[in-house]
Amino acid sequence: MIAGHYATALLPERTPSAAQLAFFLTASQLPDLAWFGLTFLGLEPVHTHAGPAHLELIVTHDLLPTLPWLVVAALAGRAVFGEWRPGWIAAALVAAHAAADLLSGYPHFVAGPDTQPLGLGLYYSAPYVAVALEAVFAAVVLGWVVNRERQSGLVRSGTTWAGRALIFGFGIATSFATAPSLGDLPPNGTLPVSMAAGLLMLYSAQIAVLTWTESRPAVEAQVTGTAAGVR
Repeated sequence: MIAGHYATALLPERTPSAAQLAFFLTASQLPDLAWFGLTFLGLEPVHTHAGPAHLELIVTHDLLPTLPWLVVAALAGRAVFGEWRPGWIAAALVAAHAAADLLSGYPHFVAGPDTQPLGLGLYYSAPYVAVALEAVFAAVVLGWVVNRERQSGLVRSGTTWAGRALIFGFGIATSFATAPSLGDLPPNGTLPVSMAAGLLMLYSAQIAVLTWTESRPAVEAQVTGTAAGVR
């Protein structure tokens, strides 16, 4: 649920600074970013299983190991911004990531493959349904964000809308195109380190794009500021 996770980062603040937005976007994808980074470093080898397909992500995605990541997010927000509110928001975004994965994703476990599996596992049982749920989730969140902006009198620039179309629209379209491969994992395989590195770079680029486009000044804010300067 890549697009859905990013969408949640737009909820906390109406006009966040670039630093806040980058932080919230990173928090919304923290389990995945940590997964890619740890796999690249050889600290979380990811074993794949087919029938039913799932990934063993013991350090970053299982239920109990997710709890320390909430603490990491909260402490990071306190350290970076000097107050607890951004940290609590970041922790909530990490929790939202975990909850969304249970709805649309691979099964995770309580704490390792010998414990209770959690989630619907739609990536392998019904991949198109999984992507459709992601699309609906992202659309609902974005709709709420856009409605809030309109009620506040904010008119977003074309750059902002281009970024949203690229990350959310193109992202969902790509997910639909690749949906059949979601459940086609090799039995008893290991995720290549090169794939983890590539995904880490992809996610980092997406965060950079959204940070730049979403932090563009609102059109109406620019006009109001200019009028105030004339007066």
